[in-house]
Amino acid sequence: MTQRTTLSIGTKLGYGVGSIGEGLAYNAFYLYFIYFLTDYVGIDPVVAGSISLFAVIWDAVTDPLIGYFSDRIQSPNGKRRSFMLKGFIPLGAVIFLLFSDWEFLSGGMQIAYFVIVNTLFWFFFTAVDIPYMTLGGELSEREEERLSIRSFGTAGYYIGFLFASSGVVLLQEKFAEALNGNQTRAWTYVGLVVGVIVALTYFICTCAVKGKEITVEGSEEEKKNEIGFLDSVKAIFTIKPYLHILGYDFFCNLGIMFWTTGQLYIFESYVGMSSGEIAFAFAAYVAFIVVLSQIYPRLVSDKHDKKVLLALTLTIAAVLQAVYIFIPLTFSGIIVILFSNALTMTGFYTYSYALLFEIGEVAVLKTKHKLDGMFMSGYQFVYKFGTAVSMWLFGIALDYFQYDAAAETLSEFTLDGLRAIASWMPGLMLLCGVPFLLMYKLPKGKVDQLKAVLERAQKGEPVSEDEYKGIL
Repeated sequence: MTQRTTLSIGTKLGYGVGSIGEGLAYNAFYLYFIYFLTDYVGIDPVVAGSISLFAVIWDAVTDPLIGYFSDRIQSPNGKRRSFMLKGFIPLGAVIFLLFSDWEFLSGGMQIAYFVIVNTLFWFFFTAVDIPYMTLGGELSEREEERLSIRSFGTAGYYIGFLFASSGVVLLQEKFAEALNGNQTRAWTYVGLVVGVIVALTYFICTCAVKGKEITVEGSEEEKKNEIGFLDSVKAIFTIKPYLHILGYDFFCNLGIMFWTTGQLYIFESYVGMSSGEIAFAFAAYVAFIVVLSQIYPRLVSDKHDKKVLLALTLTIAAVLQAVYIFIPLTFSGIIVILFSNALTMTGFYTYSYALLFEIGEVAVLKTKHKLDGMFMSGYQFVYKFGTAVSMWLFGIALDYFQYDAAAETLSEFTLDGLRAIASWMPGLMLLCGVPFLLMYKLPKGKVDQLKAVLERAQKGEPVSEDEYKGIL
């Protein structure tokens, strides 16, 4: 094993640049795809939500396959980098297609087009992002360094989010002006710009981390006994702490993305914010997250475990969101609710992946195989499935609350519905994730205990199953 205890700031920054592409691609999709389909293409909200749900269900196959092969590939470019290098250009191209509504398509052909392009988007995003996220746990073996790496990743993700939220709105407006008011065609140019930037950020990341992966060379006996795909899938689901993380992951992302998808509807239709105010609000949101992302890793200690900090963060954010059932949703109120969401998002992206890296490391005791890519692929699938379900539910909610994009004014019933989307609905979803976190059985002390057992096993010393069975 080639070990590296300390990474340079340049390497961490380079890794974080990849998160800019991740944040931009992911949030450009979730902030604008349904909005683009309902308000510009003219597709029914329920159909629009179902398009995304269908693509992510199909993605259930590709996620574990990417994780499986990225665990086993042998390449001079590195296990994870080789996937990223092959996938970032097709990903950029598909983002362009995702926001292109071709005039010769209509009706069923139009819906089929967006189903196919959405499916391709998730395939190439998976091919780049699962190896990228797994790589974050393979640049160092130290917990402090992994938390630091993830803090750069979190900051990068929300720089990408800032461009997706504030930048895309302003960019679409400028393109529409240049195209004599053709709003739909303006989105095509937005997709092109976003696709190029996403591809470029992943390319920069692959250059920055070249040769930095920790590589583990298995013995000839281990290589002979490598398990197949289905056995790998079964193996990761025998780890109980992993199942708890998946439950938390689903409900937390359900709440996060329900609110994220609805932001533009709330900002424009309920609060009546201008493009400039929306851009400022998102910039403040990202500023909160960038600052918090550098604070959160420092909170972890022997007395303050990641699990407890994460559960506390979710509870506080859910309570803050619920408050907005009772007070006016004004511009200043939006800034406060954005802060509550910043608390959730920073904890989610900083602590969740750090917990996942630990699971992959110590689960070797039970699975007898290094399955980091598989653990990440299962997590990422549940993450995306929760998001897709959230978008599907959001489409149903819009339909239930009688949202009409063409209406000059919205009814009180519709406005009350948008208010619920900004407050108690996502807050309740977040709270549903807390019990899964409380069941999680890998606090820092037990992780250290399992690492010591694993080290003994790697030295060939006898290890009893009782030393890890009750935990894993």
